[in-house]
Amino acid sequence: MDEIKRMSSADIQSIDISAPSDTISDAIAVADVVVTTLDLEDKVRGFPESAKKTVITVGSTNDVSLLLNILHPQ
Repeated sequence: MDEIKRMSSADIQSIDISAPSDTISDAIAVADVVVTTLDLEDKVRGFPESAKKTVITVGSTNDVSLLLNILHPQ
């Protein structure tokens, strides 16, 4: 997440998927984009708020660097 902040100046909010459902729903509701890993995609997409959002799924946390390089090549 630090790399995303550094490269994009984005306001990043990390949410533990084991947090209470209302906490996750609130976070998704205010997000512009939701980034999740493949193993958590179904759970994230299960929240009604995610239907209105762009959900980007990466294969693993290591793929976040690849995603950033695609979006902002150096």
